[in-house]
Amino acid sequence: MKKIIACFLICITGLSLSGCFGNASITDGFTNDSNTFHYALTHESGEYRLHEISKWADSSSDALGITTKCCNNRIWTSYNSSILYKEKPVYLSEDVIICK
Repeated sequence: MKKIIACFLICITGLSLSGCFGNASITDGFTNDSNTFHYALTHESGEYRLHEISKWADSSSDALGITTKCCNNRIWTSYNSSILYKEKPVYLSEDVIICK
């Protein structure tokens, strides 16, 4: 009887742990693979900011996650609300804050 109860508790514990760790990712989802864009212009708190991208993550929708080089922040933005550049733009307005 004790063996049956011990097996039952082990099974319940295993199922509980698999539920907790089932959605966890080994990596954070941010990679450098196939990233052709190196700069992102975002609109934050009423200001335009140009960020240099070190890592990025793409979702199944129009969302884009970037990790910036200057401050290592993670920003989730949309392809509709930010502008992506392959090369550093030289024609930006003076109002744009360039993160360094």
